[in-house]
Amino acid sequence: MSLSRDVLERQLEEAQRALDERTAVLDKRGVDAKHRRRDPKWRQFYARYKQLRHRLAVVDRIQQQGAGAGQESESK
Repeated sequence: MSLSRDVLERQLEEAQRALDERTAVLDKRGVDAKHRRRDPKWRQFYARYKQLRHRLAVVDRIQQQGAGAGQESESK
């Protein structure tokens, strides 16, 4: 699992693009938003998108904790 912010942001953009493309295909077929979850490909793309969003949030938390720890050590 890569925690490099740049890599994760790039992967997130690709996942968003893939999800948008699949959503467009389903919209073209007349599938409403409520029933997209039934499509296996859409679920796969959405799961990947959510996973990357979560990883990016973890990176943010780690960076905030690191910054907070740095401030504590400077004040001592």
